Amino acid sequence: MPSLLKPITITDHKFLIKMFAQCLDNWEDWKILDQELGSPQRGTIDLLAVDKEKKPKLITIGHINVEEGLIRCLTGYRWFKENQSILKRIFTPQDLSFDLPVKLILLAEQVIPEASKLAQEISKIPIDLYRYTCFGPKEDPKIYMELLDSHPGPSNEKSFAKTEPQDQPKIPSIEEIKKRLRIELADLSDQEVDEFLNLDLP
Repeated sequence: MPSLLKPITITDHKFLIKMFAQCLDNWEDWKILDQELGSPQRGTIDLLAVDKEKKPKLITIGHINVEEGLIRCLTGYRWFKENQSILKRIFTPQDLSFDLPVKLILLAEQVIPEASKLAQEISKIPIDLYRYTCFGPKEDPKIYMELLDSHPGPSNEKSFAKTEPQDQPKIPSIEEIKKRLRIELADLSDQEVDEFLNLDLP
C-alpha cells in the first residue's frame, strides 16, 4: 500500500551536513571528499566534493534564509582560495584539481523567487541553486532535491579551453559600420569613420 510522506524541517545543521554527505556521495558524478572545513571567522565549507573531472564543488546547506546561505557560499569560497597551500597537502591532484574553476552549490530549503538572480548579481563565481525538501521521520528522513538554476563556468579559461579561429568575433567592415550607424549619407571617408570610432580596423 502506498504511503504518504509528510514534509519536515530539520534545523540541526550538523545533522544536515552528515545526511547530505551520505546522500550526495556518488550521486550523479559527485564524490564527497570532506565536510565541515574552514572557520567561522574566515568562512566555512559544509561539503567539499568533486565531479568526474576532479573539479571542486563547494556545497553550502542553507535553511530558510537564502541570503545568509549566499553569504556563506562566498565566504566558504574565500576560505578555499586562501588555504589552498594547506588543502594541497591534504588532497592529491588525483583527488582534486586546483587548476579547474570552482563550482559553488547552494542547497536551500526555501527559495525566494529572485534567489537565482540575486545569486548571480552578487557573485562573479557561478552558483548552482538547488531546493531541497525533507520527508518522513526525522531519525531517517528522505530527501527530494531539484536544480533550480545552473550557470556554467567561464568558457574562456586559458588553462583548459581553446578558442578556435572560427570562434573569434568578426570585425565589421567600414561599410557595415556606416550602415549600422546610418552615416552612409554623411559623405565621410573610411579613414574619418575609423578615426571617429577609434577602431583599429583592417
